[in-house]
Amino acid sequence: MKKCHLLISASLVLLLTLTGCQNETERFSSLLSASLSHSEMPVSTPALTSSTSSTSSTSSEYPKPTDIQDSQEEIQSSETIEVPKNPEPMQNPEPISSSVKSSRSEIPQIKTASQSSPSSIPQIPQKPPETTPPEQCVHEYILKSDKLSCETGGIAVYVCKKCGESYTKEIPAGTHDYAETITLKATDYSQGVKTYICKNCQNTYTEKYSLGHVINLGNGKTAVVYGYWDIETANEVFKLVNEYRKQNSLCELKPSEKMNETARLRALECAYFYSHTRPNGSRCFTAFPKNYALAGENVGAGFKGNAQKVMNAWINSPLHNDNLLNPEFLYLGTSLFIMTDYDAQMHGETYFSQEFIRF
Repeated sequence: MKKCHLLISASLVLLLTLTGCQNETERFSSLLSASLSHSEMPVSTPALTSSTSSTSSTSSEYPKPTDIQDSQEEIQSSETIEVPKNPEPMQNPEPISSSVKSSRSEIPQIKTASQSSPSSIPQIPQKPPETTPPEQCVHEYILKSDKLSCETGGIAVYVCKKCGESYTKEIPAGTHDYAETITLKATDYSQGVKTYICKNCQNTYTEKYSLGHVINLGNGKTAVVYGYWDIETANEVFKLVNEYRKQNSLCELKPSEKMNETARLRALECAYFYSHTRPNGSRCFTAFPKNYALAGENVGAGFKGNAQKVMNAWINSPLHNDNLLNPEFLYLGTSLFIMTDYDAQMHGETYFSQEFIRF
């Protein structure tokens, strides 16, 4: 083994001498002497990764094992790129432009031949601005004739209160043109008011009106009666009945909304057909709630809608008085219907009803 080693070493020294590398020959000789002194070390052991190996080389140029860094640190340092703290400026850097932040003043203007001489640019005629037509007036004419009368006739002058445009109209004598306006709306329990104004002479008048109420006549037929219910007078009748019963040592009757509804229906039906028989031909008690034990009815027409007057008439009538003082009754319903389109040949315009019941 030593002979082979010496033979290879001598060959390398001769080769380096021939190529003129004298310095390298001297260095290799020192290395060779070091290798010969440690020939017992296995050739395959890597010197850079061993922490216990050492060298006894006489050359000061060869690094000692303690001066050699770990191989892992070398790998890490080789992958790290260090950027100089103060890099030298680039020579002639290219300008960087931004399409968002740049302004027109920063962009160099390139003048063309046509721009150099403004007078050479053909002028394009501009379209004149469109003008909107004036808004057409929605006329609201009012009468301006002070002494015009439809009874005598004359010339009516109407002037638009918006634009002042006017026109005239000849009005024959005795000709009114009234427009109807509801100034107070009617309800089931009160009348309404309608106001009429003549369009020609401004003559005005008012009239009361009432709602229409449908009555069943049977066999699919109906009738309409116009009027309203007077709740205040009906309550007064109820109060007078209980006072009369109290005077006769009887219990007071209790109010019942069901019986009040029955009393309102019967007063309306009596305005069309004044009888204990209903307009459809059935008995009056068919208007009562079902399953009653005892029932009675008092009706009255006229008396100018006065509660005390109708009570006096019932008290003075034996059959009506029996209902007023019947101790078996427990509940009472009362009503007054005032008809506004009544026939003068009938019983009047006010119709009372009293409905007694015990369940």
